[in-house]
Amino acid sequence: EVGMAITASTLTTIVVFLPVVFMGGITAEIFKELALTVTFSLLASLLVAITLIPVMSSRMLELEKEKKDVFFDRIKNLYKRSLRWVLDHRGPVLAISIILLAASLALIPFIGAEFIPDMDQGMFYINIQLPLGTSLEETSRITARVEDIVLTIPEVEAIMASVGSSSELLSLGTSSSDISSVIVLLKDLNERDRSTWEVMEELRQKLRIPGAEISLQASDLVAIAGSPISIKVLGDNLEFLEEQALIIREELAQIEGIREIDDNISEGRPELQLKINRELAAGFGLRPAMIASTVRSAISGDVVTRYEVDGEEIDVRLRLDKEKLSSPEQLKNLYLPSPTGAMVPLERVAEFHLSTGAREILRENQVRYVNVTADLYNRNLSEVMPEIQARLQERLDLPPGYQLEYGGEFQEIIDAFTDLYYVLLLAVVLVYMVMAAQFESFLQPFIVIFSVPMAAIGVLFALFISGHNLSIVTLMGMIMLAGIVVNNAIVMVDYINILRSRGSTVREALEEAGPVRLRPILMTSLTTILGLVPLALGRGEGGELTAPMGIVVIAGLIVATFLTLYLIPVIYSFFAGAGKKAEV
Repeated sequence: EVGMAITASTLTTIVVFLPVVFMGGITAEIFKELALTVTFSLLASLLVAITLIPVMSSRMLELEKEKKDVFFDRIKNLYKRSLRWVLDHRGPVLAISIILLAASLALIPFIGAEFIPDMDQGMFYINIQLPLGTSLEETSRITARVEDIVLTIPEVEAIMASVGSSSELLSLGTSSSDISSVIVLLKDLNERDRSTWEVMEELRQKLRIPGAEISLQASDLVAIAGSPISIKVLGDNLEFLEEQALIIREELAQIEGIREIDDNISEGRPELQLKINRELAAGFGLRPAMIASTVRSAISGDVVTRYEVDGEEIDVRLRLDKEKLSSPEQLKNLYLPSPTGAMVPLERVAEFHLSTGAREILRENQVRYVNVTADLYNRNLSEVMPEIQARLQERLDLPPGYQLEYGGEFQEIIDAFTDLYYVLLLAVVLVYMVMAAQFESFLQPFIVIFSVPMAAIGVLFALFISGHNLSIVTLMGMIMLAGIVVNNAIVMVDYINILRSRGSTVREALEEAGPVRLRPILMTSLTTILGLVPLALGRGEGGELTAPMGIVVIAGLIVATFLTLYLIPVIYSFFAGAGKKAEV
């Protein structure tokens, strides 16, 4: 009676994970191991269930006189009466279910969206940028002042400062005398009352030091997706791109909840540009490459030999004394040896221009672009992005050849959600194929499949009440749910078919199958729900990542269990053509 049913139930859970294994991108990297683990665990459990369990039962279980369970008998009798009432009022029951589904779908605009739930890892970075050319001593003094302010926060456990280089997470390890970074470690979650983001927000208000540009960023898994807000303007003219970047910064600064606005072009570095007069240089026998090599050797020096100490080689660099090249005027008097033997001053063959150059010039598909980034505080992307897009559509007027793109976490959300929606659709198709083979019917699997969209009632209401956002974690929970919610329905429908094959009418089979399968349905649902409770509670560091998945599966399974016990018999009666009092 149950061999094929449990096989089909296990296979439906396994097949929903198959598309995940073959996905690409960040989502696959996060969930691929989960999919493989669940798949092989379920295959092993199926093998044990159909081989070892029957053998052990025949050896270890003894037949005893059935004991009466007064509590469960009351539940069973109550279910029998309610099932008869539901079967007598099929139309209203189905209509109410559809109304609840529509109401839950109406909650989607009120549920936020994010790539991955924020995790409070108790660590963040402070990046300090001082005016270009600031001495290392001054940078160290400002950094020490920042450290003193940070240590006044009671939640801080330890700090580590690096003067002359920025945090690798923030700026890929840039080195300069005018930058520094501080890594802040907080106490464990159970030893503090505030989250990492609340502590960071307090420090944003306190770390307002004149002349210093200070930014904060939490250490979070979301960093793999880039900044929450990342806006690109692509085109050829750097000056025009810089103007657009300033406009975007102005608009972002007016939006509530946006923090740490930055771009790659606004504050360039001062530089001294040399424009070589090729005709004059050629008259002295000098080529541009020779001039550039001489200037570079004078400023940066050349490694002329290596000095070995205790097996370690040390470069010996030959260069001009810094005091002889401390100003542009001194550089102009740098003598260039020409092939003719004459010593030519640099200013004779080159013009000097003091200008500001871009910090970096980025290209995408050989097209220049500027990138403006920002973080969020107490707001999610689904709320902020429509406001950003509306503002920029109104302010920016890009000519032909220029393009606006949204990237970062926003683009990752779009890509990941699109992939997971297709995975969910494919999972439902695979589940249908397994059930079609089990029931040997193309029609009956639709009875069970009906429980999949209906489970969204519990999912969306749970997300709305708990305050969690839609993310790749919650979507993965929904994909799991597509394989889990059909299990009880398969057992129910399979037993209904067995009763009908024994001569029972549709109505008799429905009224008998429900109470008989009530105990195993409740047992399987409760074991899954109770097993996911620790996951849904999200206790401990990193628990924020798994809690939404647990909540989604638990809420969906509760609703799906109710659907299996009441709505599946109603749908079956419609598909079987059974009337209110029909006998077939």
